[in-house]
Amino acid sequence: MIIDGVRILSCRRRFSVRRRPGASRALVTAAVTAAAAASLLAPAATAEEIKPGNDNKAEPSYVTGQSACVGDAANDQGFVDVPADHPFKVAINCFAYYGITSGTGDGTTFSPDAAVTGAQMATFMQRTAQLVGVDPDDVIGPFDTAAASVTRAEAAVVVSRLLVALTDEDSDPNLEIGDFGAVTINEKLPEDFFRDSRDTQPLPIDSAVSALYELGVTEGRPEGGFAPEEAATRADAAALITGALTHSRVRPEGVSIQQGMGEEIVISVRDSDFAPVEGAPIDAFSVSTRLLSTTAFKSDGTCGTVRVPTGGDAGSRCRISAVDPVTNFDGEVVLQVDIDERGGTTVWAWTGEEDDRVTGGGAGLARVDLTDVGPVVAEGAKVTNDLPSGASMVRFGDTVTVTVQLTGAGNKDALRPRDGASYRVTINAEAPTGPSVPPIGYILRDDSTDTVRFTSSGHPTDGPTHWSGEVDSTGKLTFTITALDLGFEVDNPDVRITYRVENGTDNTLDPPTGATCTPDVDAEDSLRMTRCPVFSDDESRPGKVEVKTSGTYLSASGATPNTAMITATDQYGGPLKAEAVTLTSTLEIKIPNPTTPTLTGRNGQARITYRYESRAPATETLTARLTDYPDVEDTTTVYWLAEPGSSGSGEVRLSLVDENILIVYTGPDSGPVQISYDARDYLYWGGSPVTLAIFQDQLAQWEKDIADGDAVEGEARFELEWKYLGSASGITELKLTRAS
Repeated sequence: MIIDGVRILSCRRRFSVRRRPGASRALVTAAVTAAAAASLLAPAATAEEIKPGNDNKAEPSYVTGQSACVGDAANDQGFVDVPADHPFKVAINCFAYYGITSGTGDGTTFSPDAAVTGAQMATFMQRTAQLVGVDPDDVIGPFDTAAASVTRAEAAVVVSRLLVALTDEDSDPNLEIGDFGAVTINEKLPEDFFRDSRDTQPLPIDSAVSALYELGVTEGRPEGGFAPEEAATRADAAALITGALTHSRVRPEGVSIQQGMGEEIVISVRDSDFAPVEGAPIDAFSVSTRLLSTTAFKSDGTCGTVRVPTGGDAGSRCRISAVDPVTNFDGEVVLQVDIDERGGTTVWAWTGEEDDRVTGGGAGLARVDLTDVGPVVAEGAKVTNDLPSGASMVRFGDTVTVTVQLTGAGNKDALRPRDGASYRVTINAEAPTGPSVPPIGYILRDDSTDTVRFTSSGHPTDGPTHWSGEVDSTGKLTFTITALDLGFEVDNPDVRITYRVENGTDNTLDPPTGATCTPDVDAEDSLRMTRCPVFSDDESRPGKVEVKTSGTYLSASGATPNTAMITATDQYGGPLKAEAVTLTSTLEIKIPNPTTPTLTGRNGQARITYRYESRAPATETLTARLTDYPDVEDTTTVYWLAEPGSSGSGEVRLSLVDENILIVYTGPDSGPVQISYDARDYLYWGGSPVTLAIFQDQLAQWEKDIADGDAVEGEARFELEWKYLGSASGITELKLTRAS
């Protein structure tokens, strides 16, 4: 039987991994001496054991988000013994596409569960080395080609050598073989590890296994661990090697497209030898996936209503133009796409000669369906603390946690960038001075390592404290602040601890928002103005009351119930128990026992249900007060809606796309009404009939803009005209237009 043959493929292309322009990497010295060798064999203090499921705290630090197994490289290669649900089916097909295997027997089988022999593994690695353009001898090294089987640990070692040969000082990450044969990433030992590998394998082997995890090449066994002593199967070999190709420039022939970081798309162009093609013009376009069948392509196969990604040429939509972006020396173009949160976005990309146009309804175009934004690219950071809503003070001895979280587009949380991000924290304490002021202690603790970074006791006038820290893999840095009343006296002066967070050395991200806490800022203000913790030993007293209702837009049907939830807290943000509260309204409402105050429960909350017994539309203001402290109050607004007539018009004040509901203000005399719609209705946008999806698309964008702060809630963007066409059928004609 011939298995994969022994003929070595001719060298196709030499690749080098380069950083994208503008990227940088700080080199961290990891010099290892003989005296330190023993410590390297033990788990690092910050390392995490890689475990399956939701309890896994470890995260790969150098996942590219890209793959060599896209487009044609993922197509079925016809192996009859690789079922459609095989976990490594894509890797096996990709393995064959790039010519690393020719299968077993007559080439129609792959034998995925058979143990890979030393000779087969050497052949795989030799072909892969030539594919990516490195010296096979540097990859294979001292390897037992006569072995009847190769362990998973041995396979990991030889694949890690491929990555060592493939990367260099211009790569990020850069793998090297350091002292004592250990594999390092950017001159540091891998942090995360598989327990069964760490406990049984020597440093050179365990570091290779850990490095493959850190680079996203392997996730280990589904049941947990890596099983280093088990025989590697041919499917295992395919998965490891194609995973390593992610960190090369190998991509399938022609145009391929895949998602990058955040809402980036990466378009690659390769020739028949899989070599990058520089200077190829790229035309890309997209639509919301929900609208594929209605707007993407016309009946003649040409483009319909499509969008051009940021970075593309909107003037040459679906046509190759001289002003289209072109591939760089790596054969790639990176563009930005807005991903529709209500079903995703589909993107196409292609190349050709100038003035070529799209025909055939997508035939021959590279395509990717984007359903989420993926990892968010860090642009800056936000600083927050965990002071409870409404709290104005913290008790002496309690702690306040301050969090620095990296953020990207839309203020979404972002992961740590490759080069990391450090921040410098300045802490200061403020209190009245004089001989009667007791000693004050305050502690700065780094929660990421549970280590006390700074402890001080003395007077607040001792001056500020400075500390620097690095974000973790989730892009987060936290520390806690505690003020200690070392005098143990009652009615000591309050102590305010202020902090300032600044970018550390080499941190080129935008300065953080909320970086400086402000003494007297309301809890509802933006993150740019964060309250400072004020420590006190004062007795509990009323601090704040909040009122919320179960319904905000309700039908004025004559006896409609609504429920108000009132929450009372003290100055520390804790619940006020057995506190009397009252509820009043600007309308005539019916409250059971209105003359008897309601008492809050153990959680500081009181529930009051009332009824609006009118059919007239109205705007209601509810006010909740503490009975014994009437200055402590809160208000909320409820809109009682009229019944819509058979026809009408007005400004759209609120859209609830998920419920197909619009709240329309028809005027001061008639008030707001609720309009419902569905796919049976006759829907118009801008005077033209549209589908339900397009109608909702306009409203969904408005909702998104309000959520992102790009539009103000309550300010009308649209006007609506409606007319019931038949009361029995419930069919309505709705015409949505842009507000004048």
